[in-house]
Formats: sequence, structure tokens, C-alpha cells
Amino acid sequence: MLRSLVKQGLAEVMGEEQVGNRPSRIRYRITRAGLRALADELPNALCLVTPRPKPVHVALAAMDEYEPDELRAHLVARQTALAERHDLIRERTSAAPSRILARRERVLLDAELNWIATEIENHDKQWGDPS
Repeated sequence: MLRSLVKQGLAEVMGEEQVGNRPSRIRYRITRAGLRALADELPNALCLVTPRPKPVHVALAAMDEYEPDELRAHLVARQTALAERHDLIRERTSAAPSRILARRERVLLDAELNWIATEIENHDKQWGDPS
């Protein structure tokens, strides 16, 4: 992504550095054109809502293709992945570039975790808990 910004003239390479035995790291900075582009885009960024199909939407649209046990296993796997992501975000909140961004991510994950728990509960009422 940064290379693309450099090609567009929105960022530039400041230099390369290496600390100890760690791999070298390229440092970038935003250009004046990048600052202008950022200033132009920021007012729209918070209010722009673009529906984008996500892989989970495709899977949900095809739910009838799954056997009940298979569907439940996939829902539980997603629930586990979401919980792991939630824990990671909570652990790294203090290092986030913006705490409001981390809070937003946690709230969205909370909502999806609540939704998926309800779906698993509804599934178990209809098909029974396989355990």
C-alpha cells in the first residue's frame, strides 16, 4: 500500500533503518500532495457509507447449502475467530493510532459476537445442540 502511495506522489521514502539484528525498515512521510488529498478526503470519510459484500455475506446467502451440523461448526468457528480478534484489539488498544478507532472496532465485534451467539442459540433450538 505504501509503495502505491509513493507512486501516486502522496508519500515519499525518508530512508531505511536497521536496529540490531532486526530486519531493515523503510520509513515514509506524507508529501504536500498527500496532505492535500487527505484534507480533501477526511470530510467525507466519516459520513461515507458504502455497502460492500463481504465473504460472510456470501456464506449467509448460501446457508441453505449447509447441513445443520456443518452450519453450526462454521458459526462456532467464526465466533471463535471474532472472540480472538476482540481480545487482540482489547490488548492493543493503548498502542492503537486512535483510541476511538479501537473502541469502534470493539463495539462492532461485540455486536457481531452477540448476533452470532443468538444465531447459534436459534440453530440449537431448531436442530438441537450436537454436543
